[in-house]
Amino acid sequence: MNPSLEACVRHPCLTQSREGLPAQAPSEVTPPSLLSAWDGRKTAKLALYRDADVPSPLRRIESTMNSFTPHITVATLVEQDGRFLCVRERANDREVINQPAGHVEAGEQLVQAAFRETLEETAWTVKVTGFLGCYIFQPVPRGGVYHRYCFIAEPVRHDAGQRLDRGIIEAVWLDPEALRARRPEHRSPLVMRCVDDYLSGRRLPLDVIYEHSWALQEG
Repeated sequence: MNPSLEACVRHPCLTQSREGLPAQAPSEVTPPSLLSAWDGRKTAKLALYRDADVPSPLRRIESTMNSFTPHITVATLVEQDGRFLCVRERANDREVINQPAGHVEAGEQLVQAAFRETLEETAWTVKVTGFLGCYIFQPVPRGGVYHRYCFIAEPVRHDAGQRLDRGIIEAVWLDPEALRARRPEHRSPLVMRCVDDYLSGRRLPLDVIYEHSWALQEG
């Protein structure tokens, strides 16, 4: 380890209790990966400590953690008589199976996006009743990261005359056994994971998510 940094992380300001907080060991303050990054290769940012009594070597640490913007998406799990509403769609030059899902648009709340995507992709109007969970997925190394907010909904009515969204082949109802048998066709592992979580009894209230109003919504 760089001697300056070693002395820095052992400094009392990082290990002693301040303002009633319990003392932290250096390993709890600075992860090993952060220390090794400093040691002759890359630097990493530790913006947590900016007090004047923090030694300058620590204040000079700069970040190697690459900030990124995840893709925010929604999906809707709609169950009726033991079957789940799915879509067959074209994606990446192949036909795949997915839940009704898509990106959140600017100014749109998550529940609104789930309702809209379900209607556009399946022609089903649904009532969103609960939240299943947030699923984070990176399809390929170094590729984009997707944060999928999956909601639970009940079917209300179907418009057989509605044209489905571009790329959608058809909306289908599949039971869990049929979905498992067609796992190679799933757009991602999240398709079956969401169904399994639902079957396990997971149900979260909608108010577990708080969304502050977008500036677009306040006008």
